[in-house]
Amino acid sequence: MLYNEKRDDAVAGICAIAPEGHTVRSASSALCKLHSWWFETDGGREFGKRGCVDSQKTENPKLAHHADWLASLLHGLSGVSDHNNALKLGFDPGLDAGDGENGLGGGFPDWILNQPYGDMIPTKVYEPGRKVGVVATEGTYFIYQIPPTVCPYKTDTFFYLS
Repeated sequence: MLYNEKRDDAVAGICAIAPEGHTVRSASSALCKLHSWWFETDGGREFGKRGCVDSQKTENPKLAHHADWLASLLHGLSGVSDHNNALKLGFDPGLDAGDGENGLGGGFPDWILNQPYGDMIPTKVYEPGRKVGVVATEGTYFIYQIPPTVCPYKTDTFFYLS
């Protein structure tokens, strides 16, 4: 789905679960997009609508923002996001996830995690600038001679190499 794509069909469903005034109560929020996709595709079992390709079927689909997906190709980890991208999905940096010393402060509220698509939500959300992992491709290692670090940086920027 595109960054500015709106999912008006999901607004009522999200408004029924999200607190008044929450940022996800917008047709262009990532949570509205996920909510719409989930119910439109029967939980990912029925592809072909809105340009989805049948070969993309999966038993356990996961949500990934564009930058998160690109970063995962570098560091090889799935279920990883950063505060900037996760905020669009309803992430609350003020929730205590119990791992703040590792750059994993905050969390998703239960009203999101308890939805039928709750297991699609990123499981690790890092603060910008925190180390996520190292580049896991041989070509990059050959060029740098040491594994470069992958870190979330700014909105829509997925890594920097150090």
